[in-house]
Parts: sequence; structure tokens; C-alpha cells
Amino acid sequence: MVRILTEDTAEKFLKSFIPVVKGILTCNFKQAENYAKKLSYSLVLKIISKQALHKSDIKGVRIVNNRKEFEENYIDLLNIAKKRKLKLKGIILHEYVKG
Repeated sequence: MVRILTEDTAEKFLKSFIPVVKGILTCNFKQAENYAKKLSYSLVLKIISKQALHKSDIKGVRIVNNRKEFEENYIDLLNIAKKRKLKLKGIILHEYVKG
């Protein structure tokens, strides 16, 4: 039996063994906005859903560089999930790390 892990679940496991970038799974815009204020831009936003394991195929990953881009892209990701009828677990915010 194959078990599918979403990115947030996989990160929880990996954290015990390797460093991972700071991030949080958010369930609404206000929560995401509050967390974004604690981080510095650039940020990475990703749709988290078992039906969207290949996020780049549905344009479910965004890099944002300021507050305006953050708001526009967060809302756009929610709209993608709604349009595709994904069972959305949330949107994850990560610090953008070059390398």
C-alpha cells in the first residue's frame, strides 16, 4: 500500500533528520498575512493538497517579493484550488532560500 504524503507532512518527518526552511501551513489569508509579516520577502507560496502533488503542473507554486504580490498570489492559488475542485489542506508559506 502506497501512502501519499503532502509536503507539510513530509517536512515534519524530515525536520528530525535535516534542516528545512522556515514555513507554515496556513488555512486562511489572515493567518498567512500574519506569518508573512514575521518573515522577510521573498516568500514561496505552495498549494497543499493530495490532489496536487505536482504543483508546478497546475501553477501551484509562486515566489513573491512584496506584500502586494503576496496578496495577489495567495488569492490566485485559492482560486486555482477552487477551479480544479481540489480538497485543499492549505497554502504553505516558506522563506525563499537561494541555492
